[in-house]
Amino acid sequence: MRRKSFDEVNSLFKSATNFLTRSLKDLQNKIDISNEAHELASLITECKGEIRTAKIVLITDGITQKIPAGIDEIGGIEIIRTIWDIERSCHYCRTGEREKITIEFTEYCGGPLLCVVRKNETNIYSTYLGFIPGIVLANMYAKWGIKMLDMNVRVFLSARGNVNKGIRETILKAPDMFCAYNNGITIFARSVEITSSEAGLGLVHAEDFQIVNGGQTTASFYHTQKKDRAALNNIFVQMKLTVIHNPEDVPMLVLKISEYQIRRTRFRWQILPQTYRPIRKYRLFQTPSCRLTLPVVPSRHIGSTSVPGVVMKNAGILWQKLLHKNDSSML
Repeated sequence: MRRKSFDEVNSLFKSATNFLTRSLKDLQNKIDISNEAHELASLITECKGEIRTAKIVLITDGITQKIPAGIDEIGGIEIIRTIWDIERSCHYCRTGEREKITIEFTEYCGGPLLCVVRKNETNIYSTYLGFIPGIVLANMYAKWGIKMLDMNVRVFLSARGNVNKGIRETILKAPDMFCAYNNGITIFARSVEITSSEAGLGLVHAEDFQIVNGGQTTASFYHTQKKDRAALNNIFVQMKLTVIHNPEDVPMLVLKISEYQIRRTRFRWQILPQTYRPIRKYRLFQTPSCRLTLPVVPSRHIGSTSVPGVVMKNAGILWQKLLHKNDSSML
């Protein structure tokens, strides 16, 4: 089976990138209308004002060297390059397993990430607590994207709306308060490597790195940095990383960790200002197999003129309930 050299792979990616950049400059006018490339070039031209990210996927029946997904920026558009060679395709078809992410903290943090550790007495799990810089999470997300959120049960909800306004406003207007306001992120890893120094314990490396809770925070760092050129260097986030020692326990325990995180952040009336008095009205969401009653509050109290405040604050939980009641297979 033929191996493709780095120069071959680079040349193919360069051709695809050139097609994109030329299409942004009306390449379709130079392509015969009968050519299938004309339709794609026309679509790129029509949408050029809306394009923020372009992903180029190289599919080959050869074997390529293992290269992490590359990211460049051309004309304000993020270009992501990834490869599916015959080995990667066969592995996925044979096992159905997602691609495991290995994080080298020394690469992202310039050294081990300082932490403290708490080991479970029954040796079921170990938990590592630390503070991770916002810029590090943004850089991780830039490289791995939503692959970091494969175990996050609410990842699909993030695409239902814009970047969370509260997180974005804190990043832009009160970055020094982010750690105080934010609940932090919860991470699962199959194994970690730690080191000890005069400063304390430090995380060197984590295998099968997955953000179980905090996907919205992570994505917000990336998008706010990208869109608003926000400086993230002085923002830190609480990080709880859990290693589950028995592989057979992973599915159940990760689900439980995620479930209890969702319960912890469930909306409660008590968190509203004491002067707030909601009007006790109810709106009924109904499908042929699901009836779900939601409280509705005046949007003027929340700052939104279109969506009831409770639904805004609790959208993830309520939508998850709706899907669960309607068709659990969708989860």
